[in-house]
Amino acid sequence: MEWKILFLVEHVTDEIENEIVSNPAIFRFKMLPLIAIKAGHAWESSPAPGLREIAFTETSYAVSWAINRALLEASHLARTWAINGNRWVMNLKSTPPYIVIQDLDTQKIETLPLTEEVRIAHPTAIALSLQLRQRTKMTDDHILSITTHAASKFLPVLVAAGNWGTFGPGTLSPLARLPWTIAVGASSDPEGKELHPKSSFGKINSKLGEGVTVVAYGENNFVTGEFGTSFAVPRALRCLMLLTSFILQLRTEEETRRTGLLGGTPLLHHISVDIGFTDFDPSPSLPLPMIPRIGIKREAFHSTLDVLNEAGLTLRVEPSPMIMKQMLISSAKPMPNYKSHETGYGFVSTELTKDYLSRFTGLDLATLFFDGSDLNPTLSDTLSSYKLANEKELDTLNDIAIQSSLTYSIDYRTGKIHASMRDPEMDQNETGYHKEKNNYSWPPVI
Repeated sequence: MEWKILFLVEHVTDEIENEIVSNPAIFRFKMLPLIAIKAGHAWESSPAPGLREIAFTETSYAVSWAINRALLEASHLARTWAINGNRWVMNLKSTPPYIVIQDLDTQKIETLPLTEEVRIAHPTAIALSLQLRQRTKMTDDHILSITTHAASKFLPVLVAAGNWGTFGPGTLSPLARLPWTIAVGASSDPEGKELHPKSSFGKINSKLGEGVTVVAYGENNFVTGEFGTSFAVPRALRCLMLLTSFILQLRTEEETRRTGLLGGTPLLHHISVDIGFTDFDPSPSLPLPMIPRIGIKREAFHSTLDVLNEAGLTLRVEPSPMIMKQMLISSAKPMPNYKSHETGYGFVSTELTKDYLSRFTGLDLATLFFDGSDLNPTLSDTLSSYKLANEKELDTLNDIAIQSSLTYSIDYRTGKIHASMRDPEMDQNETGYHKEKNNYSWPPVI
């Protein structure tokens, strides 16, 4: 028996859904709208209504399998509330303190008992480094088009703009051409003044957003003088990590204000799917149970919420993929000597992200979550007077968010995993987070 045919699940009846869930001859990609059936199943010759057959290769199937598995992990960490703080921190035996820091003044540090559980981790992004055939057409029914589209609704999807070895106009990778991915180009310098010759970009005269999304410094961290768009992706990821940790700080503050419960700000979790990963990393880089409340001006944020409430607008801060992509784009600095198909919205870096946040106001926040027609001139002027970031604490927030983050990398050719901040007592052949029948056996037979 083997997995023989792949279907896109569109609109199916409850009866067909029950068949999908219960029949062992059907493999369900739990985080994706895909199923695979074994040879001999009745749907092989006569698909059920609402199922559309999808063509695939061995590699594209393995990549989708790896992305599905990684999303299962991310979903589990995002949904699970850990009693007594983050239970993946090793040697944590007692309830951790909850720390509030005000303006980095040690005299104002409050250490309180944690009275509410903390989500284990929040998914920041998934980074894909794949070398597909350059002429691959990412149609609506291509397996990787379906997979990345589904993933982008759960977390931002970062891809290298190129990864080909070919450069110049019209050399974007197939994944970089998809509107829901964030395609990262490469600069020659840390300041983003020049686009590197090895940075791929879109077709001439293509519209903004149809080619490269942003550009980041493209030098390899480990090999001096080696450049490429793959090396730029981790730097764009770091920008997203700071932006996400800032929004999570606001979410935590709003939840406490609304519920009266003292909750924690979760650690960040980022995923990568590539080749070459081996073994687990059982040691946490920074053994924190959560990110302390730091980096925001609490009074200014509460004033923002008050003003919005008076205007009949209820704000629930949530770092959705769309919101985080918009913030990354807004933090980018235009590269004036280049056109949009070459550099997209511009250059991003950690320093530019901190500069963007230092200017971030209540109006900027409201604009992310509400339609512009809801914000009249008087309301807009009032909101623009509230600066929400504590500039003195952004460096510390950035360091803590990055150093305490959880990583989960999976090799789509071998199924090997490199994961950090895991429970050392669990089976090394599993991820260390949880088990899910049928979603963890390797190889994914086709």
